[in-house]
Amino acid sequence: SREQALIEDRADGSLEDAFAQLEAAARAVYRSWMSERAMTYRSLQHLEALEGTAVTVQAMVFGNGGLASGAGVAFSRDPSTGAPRPMIDLVLDAQGEDVVSGRRAPDTAEAIARELPQLESELGDVLRRLEHAFADVQDVEFTVENGRLWILQTRTAKRTPRAAARIAIDLVHEGLISKDEALGRITEIDLASLTETRLVAPGRPAATGIGASGGIGIGR
Repeated sequence: SREQALIEDRADGSLEDAFAQLEAAARAVYRSWMSERAMTYRSLQHLEALEGTAVTVQAMVFGNGGLASGAGVAFSRDPSTGAPRPMIDLVLDAQGEDVVSGRRAPDTAEAIARELPQLESELGDVLRRLEHAFADVQDVEFTVENGRLWILQTRTAKRTPRAAARIAIDLVHEGLISKDEALGRITEIDLASLTETRLVAPGRPAATGIGASGGIGIGR
């Protein structure tokens, strides 16, 4: 095969040289800038003036090294209701793709407390610091490798209209944003969407599940 021929051609050991691999990977990214697909995308998005792309090289951490490791997503506040409590989904012994793809359900709070007893307080502290730094609710991706917490990225969290209203009010009371900033954040909210309808005395639920997004599910 073509791949086998390439490997045999590089039998001199250059494929095992980490720096050679990095250079080859970077050059592949640079070449992709002029691919037909990339050029078409820039044309459709009116980005023809862009001069090129860049490559970022970074070390990885691994969440699939055992039950003292894992990958997850956390919100500094509930994105559905706006309640001021962290929402954490963690899959033990897993990589990030296992979490976002939905292939594996998050582990229970009991399992996490047993395997990673310090994680909740440590992650909670990080979420508070990020929220204060950005003055808004944060959606954070993280990995735990052998008990050590690593923050991969953070961004402003999406939220329901009801949550947006409550969060804006709470952030004003907490001194993180001004009243004018809060009003600016909720100007697009349809007040009718804040009306909550629920069944009266519904009894025991027919089923329970894990929310797939920050949206609202409605049904008969």
